[in-house]
Amino acid sequence: MRLSFKASNNEAEYEAALAGLQAAKRVGAARVQLYSDSQLVSQQVEGNYEVKNDRLRRYAEAFAKMKAEFKEVLLQKIPRAENVKADELARMASSMTEWVEEGPLVQVALMAQIDQAPSETAADDWRTPILAFLQKGETSSEPDQARLLRRRAS
Repeated sequence: MRLSFKASNNEAEYEAALAGLQAAKRVGAARVQLYSDSQLVSQQVEGNYEVKNDRLRRYAEAFAKMKAEFKEVLLQKIPRAENVKADELARMASSMTEWVEEGPLVQVALMAQIDQAPSETAADDWRTPILAFLQKGETSSEPDQARLLRRRAS
């Protein structure tokens, strides 16, 4: 599976989990065991970690909705060092020609929903003036503050 949009590592983990559930559903599986090397995602779907990020919350909700369609879904956390099967699959997939899915994918619809959702306005923090400087060239009117901002931005 190759994502055609920018995604964080955790979002990619959720995409992979959703793709696994979708594939299992297509073949008629009733019980599914997924493996993930993401501590955060595996704990979030188990309900042990709170989902604070709005985008990840939508993924967790989509996962819970798809999970309900099966008799049993286990998401097992495995160490990255033991993720040999996934590494082998990734190597094989990267050497293959592209494969195009004929039907619409749940992930595509989910990402469209997430991207079109109203964004939360982030509270100002120490990064805000740096972003304003990098994006718009805005600096402080005080020379010392402007010099400090340029140094931090670099």
